[in-house]
Amino acid sequence: MTVLFEFLDKEPIENYITCLNYNIDKVYFLGYFEEIKRQKERVKAFLKGYCGVKEVSFDPISESDIQSVIKNIKDHIEYEKSQKNDVYFDITGGESLILVAFGIVASEIKVPIHFFDVVENRIHELNTGASSSLSKTGAKREVRMDLDAYLMMQGAKIDHDRHKSNKDATSTNISIALQIWEVIKEVGDLWNPFSMFMSRYMSGDDSLHVSMDARRVIELLGKSNNAFDTPAELNAILDKFEERGLITDLVHSDGRYSFTYKNAKVKKFISEGGSALEVRAMELESVNADYYMAGVHIDWDGKINGPDKDDLKNEIDVLKLNGFVPTFISCKGGKNVQHKFPEALYELDTLAGRFGGKYARKKIYITQDISDVHSERAREMNIEVVKL
Repeated sequence: MTVLFEFLDKEPIENYITCLNYNIDKVYFLGYFEEIKRQKERVKAFLKGYCGVKEVSFDPISESDIQSVIKNIKDHIEYEKSQKNDVYFDITGGESLILVAFGIVASEIKVPIHFFDVVENRIHELNTGASSSLSKTGAKREVRMDLDAYLMMQGAKIDHDRHKSNKDATSTNISIALQIWEVIKEVGDLWNPFSMFMSRYMSGDDSLHVSMDARRVIELLGKSNNAFDTPAELNAILDKFEERGLITDLVHSDGRYSFTYKNAKVKKFISEGGSALEVRAMELESVNADYYMAGVHIDWDGKINGPDKDDLKNEIDVLKLNGFVPTFISCKGGKNVQHKFPEALYELDTLAGRFGGKYARKKIYITQDISDVHSERAREMNIEVVKL
């Protein structure tokens, strides 16, 4: 039997990374009482259900008495060695007291020690005097962690029922989004009010056909409180969609407005102003990602209670995973980027901190320039800003 000793860290991936790379039969977690109480059930469930660990034990240790910690570790090791088991220490992310204790015990009993570089997913071994090492004698395994597993590890869950199909990473969705993205770049600040107008007044019936009296359209445009308020602007943008084949049979003359959406996905992208930007960002990020998804609804406690229940949820525009390193991505378009940017930074930082931990990367895609002050604040928060 292969037995691993770990310090129960606040960072989930540091508790699991050895078991994601090697076949471990039993894990002893040494940790502080409150941390054990907070994580015990989740850690046990993940290791047994996802990593195939047979036994998981938790042992509270003193936060200040190193001699009692050393005795605790020695007692467990002597028992495991009496059972002819292979014993290893993982010090990835461990706190100073337990690192010192592990070091003292390892030097006396010659137990192999290792830690992982989480970003590179690479083991580093400190085996002075030990007769074996995990990389040479342990059974290697490779557990590929997808987005669902990563968030489950963090105690959260993706609510797939809330995911919108037009944000799926399909070639059809990406093709439509890229065509609409070209229109967005051409019309600039008019895009968001145009999209809102289409959603409210020109979403069409179940057949995807739209037909309206021109006088009614002009009346609705006149009520606009933004720059998008003339038939000429509406006509110009509709023409761009017809040129690309995204709408057909367009008429905006002789007192009528009528056209037909190419399909339901096109209608969805046009009426949801930010969807094309999110899918565009996802397409760019997919080049160097193992897993990626746009429009990710995250349930904070991992217990989805249904649409009528009070679940705490957030949506992240794009989420990707490289190995065990997630990237949380926000997308902000339109002329209000400057005004909403500080709020977007703090929201992104909060979500990445809660669901990604210290290894998470953060990125925000924007369509308009921002001030030097906002750029500096993003740098201070380690958030990469990309202008499209």
